[in-house]
Amino acid sequence: MHSESASAINQFVDESLETAEARFRTLEKDAKKVLKDVKSRRRAGEARVEKLLGTLAPARLSKRFRKAERQWSKALGQLVDELAQVLASIQSRLLGTLGVASSSELQDLAEQVEKLSRKVERFARTQPKASATANGQPSKVKLVNGLS
Repeated sequence: MHSESASAINQFVDESLETAEARFRTLEKDAKKVLKDVKSRRRAGEARVEKLLGTLAPARLSKRFRKAERQWSKALGQLVDELAQVLASIQSRLLGTLGVASSSELQDLAEQVEKLSRKVERFARTQPKASATANGQPSKVKLVNGLS
């Protein structure tokens, strides 16, 4: 009886974890697509600036443009990093809104289930074994709080 409830809890946790993992994989794929698109646009912009610098700027102006290009490249890199952080934050909030437990919450729940399982096992070992009655049927053992 106790192992059935522990098994049901374990099954519920496993199902919740599988659902969360599936949602996480979908969100992760979407975030990777967005990040890949941003990086691609960044590279395209850098290539465009490089092309413009090569065709329009004389040597003296080229230095200024290259400095500006480095600044823009750095700014774009920071933007990509910030976008990745925003996507991670959105993903986290979305998972919370959907009611999907976080990894730490699932870990805490698993630890609680494990503690309860150990308590149930210890309790089961302390209970006397049912003995056979005269008619060959096992007698009922009175459990805690009058449960049998």
